[in-house]
Amino acid sequence: MSQAPILLEKFSLPALKFEPVRATSSDATMVWLHGVGERGTDISLVAKYGLPAALVAGRIQAPCAVICPQLPLGEEWGCERVLQCLEDAHAGSGPLVVMGYSLGGTGILESVAKTGPLCSLHVAIAGQCRVPVGAAQDGLRFLAIQGEFDVQPGVADFVIETRKRGGFAEDVIVKGGNHYISESALWQPELAAALSSLGVNLHG
Repeated sequence: MSQAPILLEKFSLPALKFEPVRATSSDATMVWLHGVGERGTDISLVAKYGLPAALVAGRIQAPCAVICPQLPLGEEWGCERVLQCLEDAHAGSGPLVVMGYSLGGTGILESVAKTGPLCSLHVAIAGQCRVPVGAAQDGLRFLAIQGEFDVQPGVADFVIETRKRGGFAEDVIVKGGNHYISESALWQPELAAALSSLGVNLHG
């Protein structure tokens, strides 16, 4: 079953929202941060790749709300922007998950490196960390998902450093994948297990 998003009001950025479609829904909220090509003023672009694209096509069904904000053209997911989106999205008391692809994954990685844990679960798909890890990471749950043949720098150093600072971080490799794993990453068993622990099952 495909899911049609609605335009979300009262958010710091233009955003689409997918409501849960199942009778038994989770009280979790997921925030998807898009890649570089989905910036601009056409809000439909945020559903072009990754989790929102899979929801629209019915390849995945989310049992919780999924919010997909859009950056203006030329901007990046800086720490303040990421934190504001998470604050805007987290209206209830349930778990909060942030997931991002490429530019979005980089924003998550660098925000965590600077400030520490942001929410219940962090997932960076094909992201980079261009800053040193400087914050304590107690309570961190992080999955960095990379394609086996991605030519961009990996995140092994980030994973090592966050573990040293008290967090749980894992570097998950998509076998045979390159940089363009925005959707195939969603089928990794490590991600399914992490989401399931929060009451979220994307695959039925």
